[in-house]
Amino acid sequence: MKAVIRLGQYVEILERLSPDKEYISSQELAELSGVTSSTVRQDFFYFPCLKGKTKKGYKVEELKENIIKILGLEKPKKIIIIGAGKIGTALSQYKDFKKLNIQFLAFFDIKESLIGKKRNNIPVYHLNSLESFIKKNPDVEIATIAVPESSAQQVVDKVIKAGIKAIWNFSPIIIKVPEDVLVEYEFVGTSLYNLIYLMKISREK
Repeated sequence: MKAVIRLGQYVEILERLSPDKEYISSQELAELSGVTSSTVRQDFFYFPCLKGKTKKGYKVEELKENIIKILGLEKPKKIIIIGAGKIGTALSQYKDFKKLNIQFLAFFDIKESLIGKKRNNIPVYHLNSLESFIKKNPDVEIATIAVPESSAQQVVDKVIKAGIKAIWNFSPIIIKVPEDVLVEYEFVGTSLYNLIYLMKISREK
């Protein structure tokens, strides 16, 4: 799983390279991604299509295309965001998503002051219209949940009822879903807690 997460980091790095750069070494990619070169090579070992050339390294475009295929990003992935607040809006602004075929089609919220407006040129609809929107847009595969903890489960139930089988959850709560629904959690504080722990360990040495 960690190798797959790093593949996502690698492809974002490759997207930002100069168009003139034809090859990249495992050492260069490691330095740009904050891991060791052996980690990069080990990650690529799991996927036979990710092969480099002796002394030259990896062909940037070929490597990028193969990682995109591994991650399933070769075709557009259409996503909706439930919650047009700060977190949802920030996610929709992330430039690398657009480069990698990830499209945010709509926001959904319950605040009347937001309904009918746009966030980053993405329309905001009332949550009650979610089911009808999905019927009109059956290619929407993922729902991002960016609502308060108190309403997260209720919102998730609506999302599942609408037929969506993949949820990216930013609400600080473990949600209940059927076995056939995939959930990925993003607990905002987790990385900070890890950093604080590493600081503690470092000072104790």
